Amino acid sequence: MLFLILLLLFWIGSRPPRVLVIQSYSLDYPWTADLDQAIHKVLDQKPYETHWLFMDTKRNPDAASKQAAGEKARALIEEWEPEIILTVDDNAQEYVAKHYVDNEDIQIVFSGVNKDPRTYGYTNASNVTGLRERLDYINIKSLLFYLLPAGQRNFIHISDNTASSQGRRKELEAFNWKPLEFKGSVQVTTFDEWKQAIKAADKIAKVLVLTQYHTILRAQDSNERVPPSEIISWTQKNSKLLMIGLFIFHVKTGGTIAVGPNPQEHGYDAANRVIALLEKNTTPRALGIQDNKDFILFMRNKDDSISKRSLEKLDLSIIYDAYALMGQKRLE
Repeated sequence: MLFLILLLLFWIGSRPPRVLVIQSYSLDYPWTADLDQAIHKVLDQKPYETHWLFMDTKRNPDAASKQAAGEKARALIEEWEPEIILTVDDNAQEYVAKHYVDNEDIQIVFSGVNKDPRTYGYTNASNVTGLRERLDYINIKSLLFYLLPAGQRNFIHISDNTASSQGRRKELEAFNWKPLEFKGSVQVTTFDEWKQAIKAADKIAKVLVLTQYHTILRAQDSNERVPPSEIISWTQKNSKLLMIGLFIFHVKTGGTIAVGPNPQEHGYDAANRVIALLEKNTTPRALGIQDNKDFILFMRNKDDSISKRSLEKLDLSIIYDAYALMGQKRLE
C-alpha cells in the first residue's frame, strides 16, 4: 500500500502540465478559427497535456445556453485539474474563468477580452494575465477622414444585437469622432430588421461601419441564423454605401474593406504566456495585462466593388496612403 501511494505521488508530480483551452465560440466563427490556429502552432510543439473546449455561445447566445456551457467547462476543470486555463473572448471569462480568480491551484491566461478586466476581478488578481482586445478607433477615424471628401465625412454603425455588439456601440458612442459625424448605431435581431436598417442608412450616411453580424436570425420566430456571407452579399447588392468592417472576417465573408485586430496576435500571445508561466519561472502578475497592438487592413475590390459605391472615382491609393500614415500596420 505504501509503495502504491508513493507511486501515485510520483506520477502526479511528474505528469506533464495540463492546459485547458476554453473558446467562447466555435471554429465556424472566423475570429475563433484564426486565433485557435495560432494557439495550436505554439502549444502543439510542447509536451503539455492540452485539451480544448468550445462553448459555442455565438450559435447559442441565450442566457440558459451560456450558463450551461459555463457549468460544463467548470465541471471539466474540477475533474481534470489543469494547471492553466486559457480562456478566449468574454463569455469564457464571465461563465468560467472569473470563478477561479485568486485560486492557488489554477493560473488564468485570457485573450480577446472586450470588457474592462475589472469586470471579472482580474485587475488585482494574483493568478491572471492576458491580452485585451481593442479596436483601433484613432486610426479608423484617420482612415475615414482621408477616405471621405469634405462635407461627406459621416458614417453609421450597424451590427447584430449581442452583448458584445452592445459593448462596441458604447465604445463608438463614447469616442470623439470629430471632425467626422457619427450618425448613430443600430443593433438588429432579424434579417428583415437588418434590411430595414441598411435601407434607412442609405438616406443619412456615406459609409456603413459593420462589426458583428453572426447571430442574425432568419425570422423572429426562427432559430435559424443567416450565414454572414448571405448578409454581406445582400448588403452589397442593395446598398450604395461603402462598407467598412472593423474585424478582418468582414472581407472573408464577402466585404470590401476591413481594418481590425489580428486574431493570430491574440493566439500567439496567449500561448506564449502559457510557456512563460510553465517554463520560465515567471508569474501572472509579472506578465501583467496588456492591449493588443497588431492591426491589419484587408481589401478586396472584386468587380470594382469599392469604386462602384457612392464615392465616385475613388482612388484606392488614398486608402493605402491613409493606412500607411497609421504607423506599423499591415496590408493584405
